[in-house]
Amino acid sequence: MRNILNPIVVIYITIMAAVISCSKKSSSPDPVQLITTFKFTGNGTVVQWNGLAPLSTFPSPEGSIIQKSSGFYFISAHPANHSLATPWIYLKIPTANLIAGGYSYTLTAPVMWTSSDAECIMPTTGAPYYTVSEIGDNVTINISRIHDGNYADGSFSALMSNTPNGTSNKLTITNGEFVNVRIDQ
Repeated sequence: MRNILNPIVVIYITIMAAVISCSKKSSSPDPVQLITTFKFTGNGTVVQWNGLAPLSTFPSPEGSIIQKSSGFYFISAHPANHSLATPWIYLKIPTANLIAGGYSYTLTAPVMWTSSDAECIMPTTGAPYYTVSEIGDNVTINISRIHDGNYADGSFSALMSNTPNGTSNKLTITNGEFVNVRIDQ
């Protein structure tokens, strides 16, 4: 009997060890976060706000992010210690299904600046506030690549107006570029 019991015990211990090792949670490290860059030129002033903004936080304290809203997405970027009175940019991406490709819109009728789909406060003297609110104002965003699960690369440009105070100064955004911006779906 003793010879039969030893193989049964060995088999039982082997099976239990296999079950225990398979049921342990994986201790793999969190995925590496990609280095995020976001920059553009606004009326000749180069602006660069790098870093990953926290998920589902608006306004974001630092960095850039693409977030989903009701029927559209938006990309936003902010410097450190962001508040509503400091520089930032917000651009609507007019699609319910974000894929690599081009997205653009041009206003054909004026809208109240408080209802704008795009905003920018420039980091210049007086922190002027610009919106897409006058006829001809526009935004173009090109998502060149979606990669590594939920990250996007691309470019953008825009023409905005400074209208809250009745002025009609324009902001021309060129050379807009973003790399490894996280998409919060």
